[in-house]
Amino acid sequence: QANPSTAVYARGLEMVHQLMRAARSGTKDGLEKTKIAVMRRVSFLHKKDHSEFIFFRAPILTPFPLIDRKNPIQERSNYTFLMLFSPQMNRIVRRHILGSIVQSERSYLDSLKRILQEYQRPLMEAEPRILSVRKIRPIFFRLREIMQCHSMFQIALASRVAEWDSCEKIGDLFVASFSKSMVLDVYSDYINNFTNAMALIKKACMSKPAFLEFLKKKQVSSIDRITLYGLMVKPIQRFPQFILLLQDMLKNTPNGHVDRLPLQLALTELETLAEKLNEQKRVADQITETQQLARCVSDRSLSKVRKTRACAQLLSCDSRMLLP
Repeated sequence: QANPSTAVYARGLEMVHQLMRAARSGTKDGLEKTKIAVMRRVSFLHKKDHSEFIFFRAPILTPFPLIDRKNPIQERSNYTFLMLFSPQMNRIVRRHILGSIVQSERSYLDSLKRILQEYQRPLMEAEPRILSVRKIRPIFFRLREIMQCHSMFQIALASRVAEWDSCEKIGDLFVASFSKSMVLDVYSDYINNFTNAMALIKKACMSKPAFLEFLKKKQVSSIDRITLYGLMVKPIQRFPQFILLLQDMLKNTPNGHVDRLPLQLALTELETLAEKLNEQKRVADQITETQQLARCVSDRSLSKVRKTRACAQLLSCDSRMLLP
């Protein structure tokens, strides 16, 4: 009769080999195969007790069932298996997260292109005019520059994916791409202008029926029915999404790995960038509130001056009427 521990070991070994073959099978295609392999074969990935041990269960095959404390031999066998194959599982999980980063960036760039190609360009080229150029430009302020930044990042990301098996490094790419002052400038300008852009869109919808009809047609004709607001809010959400993805990558990057320190530096850079954007947005909101308050005070003062002048003129007329 076959040893149960040997059978469990063999099934687990075959499963890991299947996942590793999918992981090694290429760049873009390999990422998709790895993602499918992980989703089909593994019901969940879960860390438990020891950070270097990844416990997982499959819906059909169960390479290592839950540890039975009453059977120390089986427990030692399971731990031995985990210690042998945790590096391979780390690589598989990291490749899976890399696939999520690639897919997320592709989706983000597609959203930016949709804003410019399906909304800004038709509005600029419409005859007769739906909105004036003076109103269109502030609505889509700095979006083209943001798209250029991420187009360059996507090219560098594709190159890094192609050589992933030899370097397995992604943190330095984020540092090089998003630590530039230009990135802070364009994102800060966009985020600080976002409230104004939404106000312009709302006002135009109320005053320009043709613009409201234009937005409705674009939403209905799109596959996902996403609104212009839903597209334009994505740049505000981008860096928080990056931070979450890099945190997941760092959690699955063991100490001593070549990507460990670059990932930590990348997280620091992105978190600092997010804090600066939040701070600049807060300052911009305060300035806007101050300007609005000043305008209100000025309007009231002007109104008071006009009333005073009107009263003075009236009194002057009354005085002339009383003269003999």
